[in-house]
Amino acid sequence: MKYRHKLVSIVIALVISVSVTEVGLRMLRLVPHEGYPDGMYQKDELLGYSLTPNFEGKLIKHEFATKFRTNSIGMNDVEYGQKNEDDYRVLALGASFAWGAYGAGLNETFLKKLEQKLNTEHNNTNYQVMNAGVPGYALDRQLLWLKNRGLAFKPDMLLVTVYAGNVFHEAAIKRAVTVDERGQLVSQKHIIKGGFAFFVKIRDFFIKHSHFYRMAENKCANLLSRFVEREFLGKMQNWDKGKNNVFMIRSSDMVTGEINTALDMLGEINDIAKENKLPIFVVIIPSKYQVDDYFKELFIKDNGMFAGTYDMEKPQKILAKWGKENGVEIIDPIREFRDKNQGGGLYWRINPHLNKRGNEILSGTIFGSI
Repeated sequence: MKYRHKLVSIVIALVISVSVTEVGLRMLRLVPHEGYPDGMYQKDELLGYSLTPNFEGKLIKHEFATKFRTNSIGMNDVEYGQKNEDDYRVLALGASFAWGAYGAGLNETFLKKLEQKLNTEHNNTNYQVMNAGVPGYALDRQLLWLKNRGLAFKPDMLLVTVYAGNVFHEAAIKRAVTVDERGQLVSQKHIIKGGFAFFVKIRDFFIKHSHFYRMAENKCANLLSRFVEREFLGKMQNWDKGKNNVFMIRSSDMVTGEINTALDMLGEINDIAKENKLPIFVVIIPSKYQVDDYFKELFIKDNGMFAGTYDMEKPQKILAKWGKENGVEIIDPIREFRDKNQGGGLYWRINPHLNKRGNEILSGTIFGSI
């Protein structure tokens, strides 16, 4: 009984302490909401959702906080007016990697770095690399946007950016996404499956409703980054323990279908480029699991993959083959990334996106290829 009373007293004290801290943090607003800012997205009849025009916000993650601003058409970019005679427009399609505000300001993203390099090299032409990237936009939405809105900007070149980690899967599932009353995306499906998904839902609840939890998680993530990497990051793209993994040498019927669907969409984008006499390049952004040996080992282990059953460059090989067959140049920086990623230097440690150095390296690779 004596120990039970002590335990109850400790629990009560903890509850009071946490409650007081929560109230204090809310009053002082010391711990901002992590993630994409409220109001960033709007409903879109054509695409399901799009970026809110003329929106200013800050993306907050454990490793960075990035301010960004969309223009009047909802691009994470500068304002564009009528095209002038000396303008050369490179229209860049893509998802979150192209959107870019992951610890990198607008002029630090690989698309704007590319623009800077082009304008330095060519004094008589005003190169405009237009960023049409939107987080979560797979090839299906990119194709729709290009056909219905993108061509109106009179581009001179198309740059299609794809992420090796999910280019086929995301294009095929046609993810059902809507925008809630806070201007946040709500997906009907979650990439994380199994028992781990339950903990993700619990975490999401506390992230949204508890200042104290957000503060505690931020501190723990910084102190225990290696543990977070080892125990969680390899599971973030778990394809049923390897059965439906695009990196497996022998693809399941489902993966084969996803690959064919994605390549068909790329084919439609290529057809549009040909019809409008636009040069087109496809840029394959490597996954952290492909260029960093430590994360590669985590990924292989957590997806139940064994030696001789997988090929970590399979997405690149599929796209290279498609490009050769269709006369489309594929820009693949995977080997350069491996050479320059020593010590994890191109990606954030926890967040899967490129850091500032990664953006710089990728811009150089693209500049040297177009």
